[in-house]
Order: sequence, then C-alpha cells, then structure tokens
Amino acid sequence: MSDDRPGTTAVAERKGSVPSLDPRLRARRIEVRRSEGRRRLRRLLVLVAITVLAVGAWGLTRSPLLDVDHLEVVGVDRLDPAEVIGAGGIGSGDPLVDLDVGGARRSVEALPWVESVDVHRSWGGTIRYEVTERRPVAVAGGGESFWLIDSDGWVVGAATTADRTALTRVEGLEVPEPGARLDGSGRRVVDLVGSFTEGLLPWVDAVVVGSDDELTLRLWRSASDPTPDHDPMLDPHDPLAGGADDPAVILLGVVLDLPGQIVAAETVLTRVDLSCLAVIDARVASAPTVTRDPGCESAGADPPESVDPT
Repeated sequence: MSDDRPGTTAVAERKGSVPSLDPRLRARRIEVRRSEGRRRLRRLLVLVAITVLAVGAWGLTRSPLLDVDHLEVVGVDRLDPAEVIGAGGIGSGDPLVDLDVGGARRSVEALPWVESVDVHRSWGGTIRYEVTERRPVAVAGGGESFWLIDSDGWVVGAATTADRTALTRVEGLEVPEPGARLDGSGRRVVDLVGSFTEGLLPWVDAVVVGSDDELTLRLWRSASDPTPDHDPMLDPHDPLAGGADDPAVILLGVVLDLPGQIVAAETVLTRVDLSCLAVIDARVASAPTVTRDPGCESAGADPPESVDPT
C-alpha cells in the first residue's frame, strides 16, 4: 500500500542527500593542513641540523685540531720538568676541552719543591706550567740524611754537598719527610735563620736545638778565613778562635727578643776582640757578655766581659 500523502517524497529526498561544502572553506582547510605539514618539516630539519652540528662539534674536539701538542715547564731549577708534567696528569694527545686545569695545578702544588704554579691552556695545543720553587734557607738532619728547609718551614728535599756547605745547618731538630712542614720549635728555628743579618750569617756553622728548645749558635768562620774549604757537615769542629778545643758559641736560650738578640750578637762579633773567644751570651739582648777560653794562652782567667750593644 503506497503512501500518497503530500510531501512524503520530498522529505525522503532531503534525508538521502549530502549538503555540499563551500569551496572557500574547503580551500582554507587544505591550506591549514599544508601549513601544519610545513611547520613539522621545518622542525624536523632544524632538529636534524642541530644533531649534525653537535656530532660534528664533538668530533672536532676529539680530533688532532683540538688536542694537546706541547707541554712546557718554566721556572724550575731543582725540579725535573718531567716530574712537573707527570704530576699534572696532562698528556700529549689529550682533548683540550676536557682538561682539568684546576686539578693539574693542585697536583703540581703538592710537590714538595713547589710553592705555587699557574697552568695555562692555549687553544693552539700548548699547556704551560709556570712554577715558583721554594727557596731553602737551612739544612737539617744527621747521619746520611740531610734535608732542605725553606723559609716557611717546609721540608723540600734532600740536601746536596753544595747545600750543606752554603746553608745554615740545624742540629737537634726532628725533621719530617719532604712535603711536610715543621711545627713548634722547628718553625722558631726557621724564623731565627731567616732573621740572620749579613753581618752575622757568615759566622754561623749551625743552630743547635737543645733541651727545652733553647737555641745556641755554633760559630766556625773567622775574620781571617771567611770561606774555609772543609764541609761543615762532615767536620763541624772548626773553632772560630785559634787554640780553642771547641767551637765558640752564641747563647740565645729560649728566644724572647729575637731582633734584639741578633743585634747584640752581631755587635759583639764586629766590635770586640775575638781572640780566644769561647761564649757570647746574648740571652739578655740589652746586656750581652763575652767569655774567653781560659785555656787559651792570651785569655787567662778573666771574668765574662760585658758589652754595650748600642
């Protein structure tokens, strides 16, 4: 049975049809999609370029163009340059960008002879160590082991025969291994040696550290023989005064007035007749005294002589 009602056919036609899209809207949608595709492509190309550049840069840092070609050491006299380079830990062929320059500096400064060091990196491939060595002022030890000590109390290394002749000797002092620093009485002895004036230094054979840290200077050079040929380390008994059985000495005791005591000792040595000299007592800086060897022919048994240090 057919449906003859008016309008039924028109409704059915409308339900089965698909409305058409406006051409301008369709074109806009296509353009948006194309723009999104181009943006994605650009991002991909940028990412690829960055990756290529990063890989290339990394490869460049590992190439011979940016590695260590030369290692230089300046400022060393006692140290072997190879010892400095070995302590720094930087080798030929190492990539320049990966170097731990601060670590190399700290490692080199740990060497006993090194007071300070600057490590310079040149992008041309050169590593340069600029070293300042410690300056020894005294020799301490005994037997076959003698050590050099610098002005800050650091034990820097073994003393040579030339060192033992040229530098002031310290006796009775316990010396740690090279690289360690003296403490207590040892530091006071170093301060004493550093305070020696040009007028006093040539007379001093050794600084003797006694019980209770009392200090004595043993003298060995005389005005008539300022540079004897013997090694004072091997033959310490070279008396200042002719005819004496033992070297003359300067008593400083427990040092309380170091500058004043040094002035007093130098004054006696430069102003007093040193014939048969046995003892200069400078424990009291303002009133030094001189005692002569009673066994010396010209000395007799005179009492100690007072000396005005001013």
